[in-house]
Amino acid sequence: MKYILIPLLFLSTLSIYAKDIKLRMNLDEAFTIKENPDWNIKTDRYLTLRFADIRIFSNRGYDFDLKLYFKCDTKDLAHFNTPEKIKKSLIESSKPYLSGCLEDKVIVKKLKVKRFGFYTLLTDKDLIHKKVIPRGEYKYMTRGFFRVGNDSALGFSLMTNDVDSKEYKKMIAYILNFEI
Repeated sequence: MKYILIPLLFLSTLSIYAKDIKLRMNLDEAFTIKENPDWNIKTDRYLTLRFADIRIFSNRGYDFDLKLYFKCDTKDLAHFNTPEKIKKSLIESSKPYLSGCLEDKVIVKKLKVKRFGFYTLLTDKDLIHKKVIPRGEYKYMTRGFFRVGNDSALGFSLMTNDVDSKEYKKMIAYILNFEI
């Protein structure tokens, strides 16, 4: 048993540092995280045909921290197959952040996607008035959840210090581009 376990652990570690990371959520849908020289990309958790949690953060340039939560959602699972289920999941998963935010409730807006999806914007109450924010700390968290394929959904948390710059809009476009 020891001889099998060690190579498996080694192979799973190698996938974290791959140039591009390919994620298979079901038999018909796969997603690729492309290498970017300005980003660090880390696979936090991945179970083929079920889920993948990916963290992408900047190592230079525009300061951000992005978490992507890919979910397989075939007909037999059906956890996120309606707008109501997606919206409810976004609201419930965002509530724990409210204690540190200016907002006192989760305000949900529609995402402009082919199928359906929603997002919310949360503001850090301790950082909102600071003029200088250290790298790695963020004023804003944009959280969203949308259907990216017939049998897949994607949740995300994007932390930034602005919500109207060209770079922020590029990050949102990057996330929405996973839709197939």
